[in-house]
Amino acid sequence: MSGSAPSRKLRGMPPAATPIVVTVVVSARQSGGAYALLDVRAAGDTALDPHVVRQEDLLLYVLTGDLVVVLDGRRYALAAGDLLALPRRVPRALRLSSGTRALCLVTPAGVERLASLAADPAVTADDRLALLAAADVQMLPRSLWRADAAA
Repeated sequence: MSGSAPSRKLRGMPPAATPIVVTVVVSARQSGGAYALLDVRAAGDTALDPHVVRQEDLLLYVLTGDLVVVLDGRRYALAAGDLLALPRRVPRALRLSSGTRALCLVTPAGVERLASLAADPAVTADDRLALLAAADVQMLPRSLWRADAAA
């Protein structure tokens, strides 16, 4: 992580209200399955509920805007130029401010196949959960946002 510090305590987080636009820059096919590179943009203030990704490590690099990441109960405020590693099997949740853009390196590749579908507002909540479960992503209770975090 570069230039980041734990953020102030949040008092709850709404579910995603607007879509996140995900563009696959480098796919599993292009990298031989080693990694995928995603361009992630928030069309408005957006929250990704607490979850655990079981098979992939992610590396976030913020290009513009800002976001808050709760990683294993600790909150980080990220701004343009900041980098944060999100290891697999570690609980996390995110909140992106409107206009935020980040690059997301995913290793190994694979989950990017579902990224656009999971963010599509036309996909029902049940279908979204089924897609995430198929990608071995476990959703967690939203109470994670209200837990006290180490400062």
